[in-house]
Order: sequence, then structure tokens, then C-alpha cells
Amino acid sequence: MDVEVFKDAVVGEFAKMYGDFDVQTEFDSRASQDQKIASGYEELRSRDWIYGQTPRFTFCTHPFEEDPRHRPELPFDHKIHFEARHGIIERFSIAEQQNFDERQLINSSLHDISNWETQLFQAGLGRKDSYEVGSWMNRILGTEFTQISSPATI
Repeated sequence: MDVEVFKDAVVGEFAKMYGDFDVQTEFDSRASQDQKIASGYEELRSRDWIYGQTPRFTFCTHPFEEDPRHRPELPFDHKIHFEARHGIIERFSIAEQQNFDERQLINSSLHDISNWETQLFQAGLGRKDSYEVGSWMNRILGTEFTQISSPATI
């Protein structure tokens, strides 16, 4: 996507959310010499700002009451369901797993999970199942990008 097209889309969405505005400006590198601007810029580059501002969402591998849509076939039989808000897992379950301790994942930051295989195994999912489910979750949810200190520094 062209950078200018993206900028225009962001400005347009901002106007929809907060109303029209008269002042619009772009800053060059000299703006970073102002302490308030530099501080705000650093905050916007932080992992907490980038990953911790997400709205509540549900991740579910199977249809459920609130979202009965069909799901694609998975490389495993487990039914996984979790809810997160601001990047923090609030609920997590894997259906029909007696030894799985979902409390191990509750209050975890999604952006701090570097390997789902390890997290699931530590929470009590068997080694083979942890590998199958965890490697899939690593691909779907990503882990490499969350290891970067800030996407803005790429």
C-alpha cells in the first residue's frame, strides 16, 4: 500500500471518530527536539502502546453461540477458546482437557508469549498436543513480531 494512501486513510478515520479538524501538519526530525513531542513519540513506539491498546476480542477454533460461523479444518482436534482485552488473556480454555490448568495463561500478555508450545505444555497440555496446537498458534497468532522491541524501529 502506498504511504500517502495509508496516511489519508488514517486521517479520514480520525476525522470520523473525533470530528473534522482545521489544523493538520507533518513534522520533520527537528520536532523530536521538543521534549513533549519526543516523549509522546516514544510512548507511541512502546510495546505497551502498540500491543496493549487492543479492544476485547475472542479467539475460537470452533463455532460457538456468539459466533456460529464455520471455521476451517485444523491440524488437531482440540477446541480452543480465549478472550483477551488490551492484549491480556482474561479467559482461556481447551475443551475436554482434565490436566490443563488455564490459570497458567490467565493475565498473560499476548505480546509476551514467545512460544505457544511451551506455554501450553507448562499449563498441562501433553507434549504431542502442545507441539501440534502450539506450533499452529505460533503461526496464526505470531510470535516473531512480538519479540521485536518496536515495529517502529524496523
